[in-house]
Amino acid sequence: MRRELERIEVPGEDEAERRAWSVVSRAFSERLPAPPPPRRRLRPALVAIAVAIVALVAVAGGLAGSRIVHSVREAVGLKTAAPALTRLPTGGRLLVTSAAGAWIVQPDGSKRLLGRYSQAAWSPHGLFVAVARGHELAAVDPHGMVRWSLARSGVIRLPRWAPDGYRIAYLDGATLRIVAGDGTGDRSFAADVARVAPAWRPSATHEHVLAFSTARRELELYAVDGNEVVARHRLPAVVLQLLWSSDGDRLVVLSAHAIAVFAHDGRPLRSIRLGRRALGAAFEPHTHRLSVILGGPRSDVLSFDLDRPGGHAREIFGGTGRFSGLAWSPDGRWMLIAWPTANQWLFVPAEDGRRIAAVSGITAQFSSGTSLALFPGLDDWCCVP
Repeated sequence: MRRELERIEVPGEDEAERRAWSVVSRAFSERLPAPPPPRRRLRPALVAIAVAIVALVAVAGGLAGSRIVHSVREAVGLKTAAPALTRLPTGGRLLVTSAAGAWIVQPDGSKRLLGRYSQAAWSPHGLFVAVARGHELAAVDPHGMVRWSLARSGVIRLPRWAPDGYRIAYLDGATLRIVAGDGTGDRSFAADVARVAPAWRPSATHEHVLAFSTARRELELYAVDGNEVVARHRLPAVVLQLLWSSDGDRLVVLSAHAIAVFAHDGRPLRSIRLGRRALGAAFEPHTHRLSVILGGPRSDVLSFDLDRPGGHAREIFGGTGRFSGLAWSPDGRWMLIAWPTANQWLFVPAEDGRRIAAVSGITAQFSSGTSLALFPGLDDWCCVP
């Protein structure tokens, strides 16, 4: 009964939280650093109340079936969490953005601050990072050295590299623009688009097919180089996220309460209704399995096999509070779940009989000391160059 009550949504809760984060992070990115205020000691009574509240909250998670089987019942967060991130459980590098800027996390746990950027995205093979702040778009190497940059009149958001590295799509205000991977040939491509990251279809033949959403709730697929429409569909709901499977055979349009599945040519295949509000999703590498965060007072990550429309979703992990993002390791062996409520990252294994690796104190580990203490955003887990 308690678990079901935790899943009841408060109307408008998620939208309010996203609006608050957007306002705070944007305001902070435009201000100069200020010395931290003097620390205040909490009253003993308040401390006791906080401890009592935390002690009353429990989390539980499990995945039925042939894959992960985990059962956890803790206060908010895992008690066995390590105090610091000392290594990743497998290969690849993480890209993270915090109030201090964009960071790269190496397999040995070491971190490098690339600069005070608010948006970041890996290039193919992790050779470069497309970064944005205010009106500037730039490409930097993993050491933070700027290779090129350009400026536009609108606020630049959500840069995304094409699979071959030859194109970058990004938003300039409400305009979708495309620039070559070396910073040349920047051009306007579409106007009046939604504030959703565009998604390039994976291709082994240098095809540049781009999916994006318009402000009028239309899904559009374009062959960019020939400026040809591949498909166009009216969508029933506001788009939260566009995702391609790693083989380019499935396109997912995620909205608050539905997963719309399309073929590689934009042909509609099916729609999956969600009983709770979706907050984000990621494809498991080399599969058509989609991992989705469902929110509310309690959050859960569920796995949907898009090739089995009649199959049941399988639970990967659930916990009290909010999950803000997830990413699969490049080899598909681990899933990383960002858990702001617990101030933890969870590395969940994709094999039976292995334990979750949790890391606490994430906010402080991506703070420069003078930056606002906000839980960092999880951008991607990329390959080794």
